[in-house]
Amino acid sequence: MTRNEILALVPAFGVSAWELHNYVSLTGWWLIGAAIVPAVVIVRAWKAVAAISVAAAALWFYAK
Repeated sequence: MTRNEILALVPAFGVSAWELHNYVSLTGWWLIGAAIVPAVVIVRAWKAVAAISVAAAALWFYAK
């Protein structure tokens, strides 16, 4: 991982942990273990996530 990816991992992990705690009520080690996976995926594949998000937004916009 590059330095920028590590810096992006911190907020991605925070958001993942926050949402898992709010929606699934995970706590402790389960929360840490479950939140690291989406954070790493988001950081490593952010270009693909962004492209899919733009495509989904375009489809949603034109579907109306």
